[in-house]
Amino acid sequence: SDNDAILAAAVQRAGNVVLGHIFLDEERAKAMDAKAAEDYYNILWGHPFPQMIKVPEGAAFDISKAWNDPLHGHDGPVEYGIESNIRILAEAARSYGFFNYEPDRDGIFRRGLSLIRYRDREWFPALPLEMIKVYEDIKDQSEVAYINENGLERIELGPHTFRTEPDGTFLINFAGPFKTYPHYSMADVIDGTVPPSTFKDKIVLMGPTALGIGDLRPMPFQSSDYMGVELHANVLDNLLHNNDAGRGFLRRGAREEVLDIFFILLFGVGMGYAFARLKPLQSTFSVIAALAAFGGVLYFAFAHWGMWLYLVIPAGTLVVNYGAITSFRMVFEEREKRKVRKTFERYVSP
Repeated sequence: SDNDAILAAAVQRAGNVVLGHIFLDEERAKAMDAKAAEDYYNILWGHPFPQMIKVPEGAAFDISKAWNDPLHGHDGPVEYGIESNIRILAEAARSYGFFNYEPDRDGIFRRGLSLIRYRDREWFPALPLEMIKVYEDIKDQSEVAYINENGLERIELGPHTFRTEPDGTFLINFAGPFKTYPHYSMADVIDGTVPPSTFKDKIVLMGPTALGIGDLRPMPFQSSDYMGVELHANVLDNLLHNNDAGRGFLRRGAREEVLDIFFILLFGVGMGYAFARLKPLQSTFSVIAALAAFGGVLYFAFAHWGMWLYLVIPAGTLVVNYGAITSFRMVFEEREKRKVRKTFERYVSP
C-alpha cells in the first residue's frame, strides 16, 4: 500500500530515471527546512557538473567571480536552498537535474539555464542536460563547461557543443505551440492503451498537464495554457539538434549584429536617397514592399538558420525615414505651388 515505495522500486528497476528538483534563492530558502535541503544535497553532491575549465587555460582570474560578481555585471545564478524530492525516490534515481526557469521582463519564458551554482560549492546541470547525458551514456570526462573572465563561454556535452550567454542562459528555439510534441495520458499508459513500444529508445518526460495544477508558462508561441513540461522538450530538441540549421538554440552574435547594422544603414541612407527622388505615391509603394521583403528575410533567417535579427529598430528607421522625407517634400512642394500661384495671380485671372 506504500505508493512511494512502489514508485521507488520501479524507478530503481528502470535504472535510467533522472529526477528534477528546484533550487531556491536566498529569500525562499529561509522558508524551507534547512535540514531536509542538506540531506538532499548529500545525495545530490555526487552528481555535479563534472568540469569547469578556464579559458584560456591557466588564466589567473577567480572562477567564482567570473561566474557571479554583481560589481562587474556577472550574474551567473547562485542559489541557496533546494526544494527536494522524497528521499526514497531520490535514492532510487539514476541522476538529477534542476528545472528552474526565469521569465524575461515581460513575463514570457524565452530562455533556459544550463548551470546553477549551489552556494559556494558545486555547479549543477539543468534537467535536459542530465537527461541527454544519461540517454547517450556520456562520461564525465566528455562533459565540460568553458568559462572566461566574463562568464560562461560554451558547453561540450559529448558530441554536442553549444554556446551560451555569459550567465549560462540560452535562447530556446520553440518548435511551436503546446502539444507540438506527442502527449500520452499516464492512465492510458498504465492500463495498456498505449503500448510499451511507443516509448522504445525515446526520451520520455513525465509531468502535469492539468490546468488546475497551475504549471503554466507563457511562451512566445502561446501566452496561456502552455504547460511547463513541454518547455523541457523544446530544450531537449535544441540540444539534440544544435548543429542542424533551424533546430538548435537561437543565436545573437557578431554576425547578427553586423546584419542589423546593415539593414539600419540600408533603410536610413539607401532608402532615404530613394525617397528624396521618388514621387510620394511611389515612395509609399516602396516602403510597403521594403517592409514585406524585410519581414520575409527575417522569417527565413529565423526558420532556416536559427538567426534572431532585430525587427523593430531597422523597420522603425525605414518608417520614420519615409515619413520625414515625404512630409518635408510635400510641405516644400506645396509652398512652391503657393508661390507660383501668387506670382501668376498678378498677371492672369484666377
